[in-house]
Amino acid sequence: MNRIIVDVLNKIEDKGYIAYVVGGYVRDYLLSKHSYDIDICTNAKTGTLEKIFNIKSDNKYGSIKFKLDKYSFEITTFRKEIKYENGKLLEIEYTDNFKEDIKRRDFTINSIALDKNDIVIDLLEGVKDLNNKVIKLIGDESKLMEDPLRIIRAIRFSTILDFDLDEKLEKYIVKCKKYLSNVSIVKLREELEKILESTNYKKGLCLLKKYSLIDELGIKYNNVVYVDNIYGMWAQIDIKTYSSFNKKEIEIINAIKKIIRKNEITNETLFDYSIDLNIIAAKILKIDEQIVKKMYNNLVVKSTDDLDISILEINSVIKNFNKSKIVRYKLIRMVNNSILNNVKKDLLKHVEEESE
Repeated sequence: MNRIIVDVLNKIEDKGYIAYVVGGYVRDYLLSKHSYDIDICTNAKTGTLEKIFNIKSDNKYGSIKFKLDKYSFEITTFRKEIKYENGKLLEIEYTDNFKEDIKRRDFTINSIALDKNDIVIDLLEGVKDLNNKVIKLIGDESKLMEDPLRIIRAIRFSTILDFDLDEKLEKYIVKCKKYLSNVSIVKLREELEKILESTNYKKGLCLLKKYSLIDELGIKYNNVVYVDNIYGMWAQIDIKTYSSFNKKEIEIINAIKKIIRKNEITNETLFDYSIDLNIIAAKILKIDEQIVKKMYNNLVVKSTDDLDISILEINSVIKNFNKSKIVRYKLIRMVNNSILNNVKKDLLKHVEEESE
């Protein structure tokens, strides 16, 4: 364990409290993966932690957060989760019992703890499940009813770690999937994007279909090709509602969709959309990126400024600004497709023909 993490544990223990690293860092540590998000649980209360680390917390659920070097720490007081409503935690109860704190967590592989001496504390056989590559729920289906986001988290861990889902968990997922409607669409998007960003994304997408979760999530898809751009991944999925996306994101996704529907990269798509979006679409269409770059470099008119006639000059002939813009676009297409030279006199002649 890194010295920075050990020092944080020591600061708590030097004041007479106990503290363990838990959750994702421990799981990844035992799998020899790098992780920089550190969750620590302790019997020290928030007020004490604020004094130890000289940090003011506004977290009502007994935790403080801070960064040290490349690590992000969240230190939480041992607690039991008493009340959930529509997937939101409303009430907690502090406890001095470490096992009670561990039992509130989602999956056994996330229940393993480490002390400052790198000694593993495994009260729920998480190491066994880690070695067997299985995602097992702590408790029963009520865990998924309390926080249905855990359903998608289970799929995410199965995808990223390439683990299987425990048979009981599979049954609970099917039984509790209807509660996904209670989950924030923003949180659902965050989990789905972690699945889509994984090179093992196909497994996750198959599991979402296997347990009939796509209807609950409002998404549809068939053959999704991996690209290292999240908007390129979303462009291959039919989304019922875009409410978690901002205007710019929607524009990007729709632009990639339009290029994909053409099933080719053309001079028109290269002019209409950025080279970056064309390259993303090309990867989905399995078109060589270098070919796309060469096409773009050979494009005579990359923007309206490159055309050797201005919109005002066109409009002086057409006498209708909206129609002039249509004519300009037509000129650009003709120039880029080598039908017309990008020379003012030739362009003007064509404009005059358009006005007749």
